[in-house]
Amino acid sequence: MLYLTRRVGQSVMIGDEIELFVEEVRGRTVKLGIRHPAGVTILRRELYDRIRSENIRAVDPPLDPDHDDPGAEHGEDAPVSDKIGETR
Repeated sequence: MLYLTRRVGQSVMIGDEIELFVEEVRGRTVKLGIRHPAGVTILRRELYDRIRSENIRAVDPPLDPDHDDPGAEHGEDAPVSDKIGETR
């Protein structure tokens, strides 16, 4: 991790196309400006984390406990004694 000290009006370059500059400092709050190419998406970390989490859930949704597992209809998850052709 790189730590830098900047004052209002000073900036930092990220690569050749992204400039991060300090616009204002008020107490413990810092207002940042970012110049970047049009195709670059910039998000606050908490928003980025929420979107990432939602995308992961959309790809791998949790099983709904109110519905049977699709594999169970074929006896894959049923106890051995409940499978077709077997007796207790």
